[in-house]
Amino acid sequence: MTHHGSPCWYELTTPNSASSTAFYGPILGWEYRDSGMPGMSYTLATRDGAMIAGIYQPEEAMPNFWMVYFAVADCDATAAKAKELGGSV
Repeated sequence: MTHHGSPCWYELTTPNSASSTAFYGPILGWEYRDSGMPGMSYTLATRDGAMIAGIYQPEEAMPNFWMVYFAVADCDATAAKAKELGGSV
């Protein structure tokens, strides 16, 4: 079994992490803890002890958005393949 191409991390940027955690926690069964990253508000979402996502509350106004990260076996080879197929990195 390979994880290449599978989603491996989710990240929400939001101006109000408290509202976001209150909303997503009950729906998705997530629990939260502060990441401990100095100088930024970054909350880790977990389910059954596994880290699932990060919730980032930026200091300055930014649009709300979810970002999805995908697992690849080799970052350099995958970036080269994306370029070969007409993508940009």
